[in-house]
Amino acid sequence: MQYLPKVKDEPKNGRVWSPGITLYVQVPLTLGGSEIPLGAYTVYLIPGGKSWTLIVNRNVTVGAPYNSSQDVARSPMEVGEIPDPTKELELSFAHMSPKQCSLRVYYQKTGAFTDFLEKN
Repeated sequence: MQYLPKVKDEPKNGRVWSPGITLYVQVPLTLGGSEIPLGAYTVYLIPGGKSWTLIVNRNVTVGAPYNSSQDVARSPMEVGEIPDPTKELELSFAHMSPKQCSLRVYYQKTGAFTDFLEKN
């Protein structure tokens, strides 16, 4: 995964947000019941008050506008308030089991989480 911690555009509730995240898939994955083949993808987020949505999109052209027809997978994200607000975007993966990892997105006071599964 590659991203820039400095966010150009602030997220707005209910609107697609492109914080500049590129996901590199080296083994087939599933997210929200959809398969993600090997390759590079742009990750978009839709922030919301009680939940966020993570979108994996096949268009990796820098600066290209979001196009939902290029979506490969979508998944709801669990959201919580973090104790130490961040000024920059922070991402991490946490291994939950041998074939499952959780993507954790931290921005300002929010922590959002969703799980990727290795496809069998």
